[in-house]
Amino acid sequence: MKYLATLFILLTLINCSGNKKVSKEKVADLVTQALCKKMLECQPQALPSEEYCNTMMKNVIQAKVQEIPEVSTTQKKLETCVSSIKGQTCDTLEANEPPPGCEFLAKK
Repeated sequence: MKYLATLFILLTLINCSGNKKVSKEKVADLVTQALCKKMLECQPQALPSEEYCNTMMKNVIQAKVQEIPEVSTTQKKLETCVSSIKGQTCDTLEANEPPPGCEFLAKK
């Protein structure tokens, strides 16, 4: 019985951690990684490497991080967004709107 109670508590904590708010730096980091990977998949000649893309985008974001409004999202929503970016087709990647699941990235 103790085992079941411990298991229940652990599962509850894991589930609740998905609802925890994440920082705009973490959002920028994970979204940048997903976008760079997808951009290179769609246009392999556009950038020298994924690492180069990540560095370039992070440098731009770091320079502007104070100007970026706080992103109100949870770990779970961020994971959904990153999965959505990874699942986009190359055509939809060029859209002006964020992919489904990434609506929190839209300019307000």
